[in-house]
Amino acid sequence: DDKDKKKEENKDTDATKDTDDTKELVEPDDVFLNLNPNLYSTASLVFSSDDARKSSEARLKEVSDFLVNTIIPSLVQDFVEYNITPVDGATLSQLMHLRGINMRYLGKLATLSEKSPTTQAVILCEMICRAAKYLFTEHLRNTENYQLSHSIAHFLNCFLGSNTRGGVGSIQPQFALQPAVKFAAPAKGVTSPFKLTRADLWQKIVSSVREKFQFDLPQNFSVQTNQSIPYLRSICLKVGIQIQAKVYSFAVDDPFTADAILSLFPLVKDIRPKSIDAQETLDAGRSLFQQQDRTDIAGQLLEQALSLITSVYGPIHPDAATCESSLAMLAYQEQDITSAIAHQTRAVIICERVHGLDHFDTSHAYANLAIFYQQANKPKEALAFMSRSLYLTQLVCGPYNPDIISQYQNIAMILNDMNKDELALKYFNEALTANDSLFGKNSVSSAIICHYIAKAYDKIQNHREAMSFQKRNYTILSQILAPNDLRLQESNFWLNEFTSRAVKKQIEIKQQDQINVSLKLAPGARPISEVLKYVQSTNRPKSTKRANSLSTAGGFGGIRQATPAPSSSSSSSTSTSTSTTTEKPK
Repeated sequence: DDKDKKKEENKDTDATKDTDDTKELVEPDDVFLNLNPNLYSTASLVFSSDDARKSSEARLKEVSDFLVNTIIPSLVQDFVEYNITPVDGATLSQLMHLRGINMRYLGKLATLSEKSPTTQAVILCEMICRAAKYLFTEHLRNTENYQLSHSIAHFLNCFLGSNTRGGVGSIQPQFALQPAVKFAAPAKGVTSPFKLTRADLWQKIVSSVREKFQFDLPQNFSVQTNQSIPYLRSICLKVGIQIQAKVYSFAVDDPFTADAILSLFPLVKDIRPKSIDAQETLDAGRSLFQQQDRTDIAGQLLEQALSLITSVYGPIHPDAATCESSLAMLAYQEQDITSAIAHQTRAVIICERVHGLDHFDTSHAYANLAIFYQQANKPKEALAFMSRSLYLTQLVCGPYNPDIISQYQNIAMILNDMNKDELALKYFNEALTANDSLFGKNSVSSAIICHYIAKAYDKIQNHREAMSFQKRNYTILSQILAPNDLRLQESNFWLNEFTSRAVKKQIEIKQQDQINVSLKLAPGARPISEVLKYVQSTNRPKSTKRANSLSTAGGFGGIRQATPAPSSSSSSSTSTSTSTTTEKPK
């Protein structure tokens, strides 16, 4: 009884301590922060005094300075160091909102991210497509309902075409019969939507970006041909355009026709409900998954989270795909490749259903599935899935992205395992080109790719090229690493090895050249093709001692060949004499 009383007293004291701690954390006046978001709006606000207004404005200005001078530069620094990389507008918006940054600060991000051209390209695409979204809405307001497909195609041609014409052209529809009732008559002073030109549209986009994001686009800005697909995808997702899936040539005036516009679908913003228990269990499992000694508990939590997600949302949900991918990686670390492939296959199916085919999460799921199949010694399946991942990544991100570099390398390694060395070298060179454009020619990643290329060249006995790429690897690492670093010493070892092999190969080539020269001077050691040509020739010497010796020896170099039938009496006598002379030793 005394022990129970002491336990209850200890519990009461702990509870009072906890309440005191919470009071100290929450209730002091210096932590209290009251922000009025309507201070600078057009609405008239009533304050108790002028001091209250000034204090509210001062607090809001202080928070704004902290956002502009601290939070945004820290996000840009992560972009520059490639700690996080946005691949499209959706991931960029998600990253900004996670740090409390509104999308109106895109211009500030674009100005600060000049050292990261990949991120800056994504930010520019997002600003331009957001500005074009409002212009597209205005464009449709002035369009008759029966002209929608032609009007949408004309807008896309002005947006992404090379030099779209204005006025009456091939894009303007020609209708034999027009409806008697006009559904959306243009307002007064509004020109026809088909009078829009590319120059007019981009002038409006530049002014809209300047007004909305306080950012000035470069003069004569135009979307590059290799970036047209990401721009097209972004604008279609923002305004709800469904187009035909085919190869579009953006180097022509009118890449889009009315037949390519399939449908318009509404875009509805909603609040997706979330299960707190499932989310907390999933986060706990993923955090323990990072700790190598807690993988068993992580697996249990992830299985429990998957069960909760399936019971609350159903089997097809983004969180279910995240759970399946985490379970696949956990099984992969435990060398259970069969379970890893099963979990990752389900993750791929869910991602395709939830996110769509052209989404970065779908591409990432395909890449992981390819890695698991490669570990299962199934290179054909791994190559197919990795190629699919590369195609989707290029479709979403454009030609140059950090993930594309790793996918090029993975495809090259798979081809190397399949002994397709020439094709593997092409993918290695593509990875090196993309890496040099993103990180520079003197980066560590470029040195690593150069080493892979050197080993690939060495495998096909091209030791000179292997020595050249390994020398570049050693030069880059010597500028970055210390002289006693093990990686630099290993690079030096491979450089000496490839150099010795190249020298040995060159010596062998020179010796072979000398042998070939000597063979040309000595007719007794000519190639078999020349021997056959000589034997079958009708111009060779006939009744001479040289011919007798050749027929006795069997041809050049001791090779016996059948002689043609004699065509004269002298030749017959010669053959007879040779036959008699050969029989004498018997």
